[in-house]
Amino acid sequence: MYFTIPATTVHYTVSLALEIKQSKDYSTWQQAQVQDPEQKGAYQKSCKVMKDDCIGLDLIHQDPNPEFLIERGVKRGAALHIVGVSRSGSRGASELRRQNV
Repeated sequence: MYFTIPATTVHYTVSLALEIKQSKDYSTWQQAQVQDPEQKGAYQKSCKVMKDDCIGLDLIHQDPNPEFLIERGVKRGAALHIVGVSRSGSRGASELRRQNV
């Protein structure tokens, strides 16, 4: 049995996978910047929320609303950092590349 998958579906799936990976990489990088386990947990939580809702940093950039994360239990500071990074044109992504994370 063969299935035909439209090219747009494949592109969307790859793009979403890449966005989620970028979100996870950013979360990992941000956790490395703090010592407090509770702060690390806030970034882990944000990554889980974004993954569960299929939202990457690009979509956060399109709709920069920290309340989306806060309402789902992410600490306010972590949510503001994530939204701030997406607003700044992927400042976190350039940090990741520079530090080879």
